[in-house]
Amino acid sequence: MKKALLMLALLASGCVQLPPNPADIEAKKFQAVADKSVIYVVRPPVDSDHPGVVTIDGTLQVSTFQGTYSRVELAPGNHLIEGVIPPSLRLTINTQPGQIYFLRLWVRGTSRGGPTTAALEPVSPEYGRTLVAQATMYP
Repeated sequence: MKKALLMLALLASGCVQLPPNPADIEAKKFQAVADKSVIYVVRPPVDSDHPGVVTIDGTLQVSTFQGTYSRVELAPGNHLIEGVIPPSLRLTINTQPGQIYFLRLWVRGTSRGGPTTAALEPVSPEYGRTLVAQATMYP
């Protein structure tokens, strides 16, 4: 019983945050790529704990969780982004070479029903950088 209480107390006191990995540090430099477009898909730190998964052009899968982001480098042009979890999302974005784009993804749901509502929307570079700075790269 004492061990269980000790473990509970340790869990409740918080976890030690690990230092960022090198890919996370590099991605947060927000460097453009001359012949590619860069898209950050970011989940706010205050969001549900349900996963959010989208595909880009039906082939590239991007997964996120609360307080995480992914950085994707793509050929410039039109890209279709669709939700897998939840499946209700659909966004087309026209990207230019050497440009960086930020998409905020949020997911709402219940512990019983899973993710039920989601939104994916472009945000300003300033706000996008702020969200990414607060998040951790996934995976």
